[in-house]
Amino acid sequence: MILPANDAGGMLREGDFRLDAGLDLLLVALLQLLSYPFHDPVLTDRAFVNREKTMLKSFVVAGFLGFVAVFIFSLVGVHARLNGIDAMGNAPAAVGRSLGLAALFFMSVVMMTSAGSTLDSTFTSLAKSLAVDLPRLARRAANRLPSMRVGAVVMGLAPVFMFYGFTR
Repeated sequence: MILPANDAGGMLREGDFRLDAGLDLLLVALLQLLSYPFHDPVLTDRAFVNREKTMLKSFVVAGFLGFVAVFIFSLVGVHARLNGIDAMGNAPAAVGRSLGLAALFFMSVVMMTSAGSTLDSTFTSLAKSLAVDLPRLARRAANRLPSMRVGAVVMGLAPVFMFYGFTR
């Protein structure tokens, strides 16, 4: 909805290419492209249980698709600037409202999916820590603890306790 509403050339020429105007974020994205698979616990754990070639292909494809998705999503802010939409610190919501209910709904789904993936990483990492890593640290035999069951319980209960903490 954003691309047809604007001239592509105008969108690419909008703004300044300075360190304090977005270039710093581009440099951070390049840094994360190289480092993210090594500091995200879920990606790292999944990487070591797959074959090396499968892991490499997955990281390359995910890196490329992630770059494309972030670049396209950045056009939301450019659209807001070109069309004089006051973003009030939340460009996705402001642009979504300006484009109608369907766009606002889609933008909300994108933002909730992003938040959900972060929570998934957190809960998965917590589940692995409690079901696999801590028992190994306690020097228990790996086959004596039902790690899948413990992990599933942690994944199920962590959101409940988190929600309870927010509502208290």
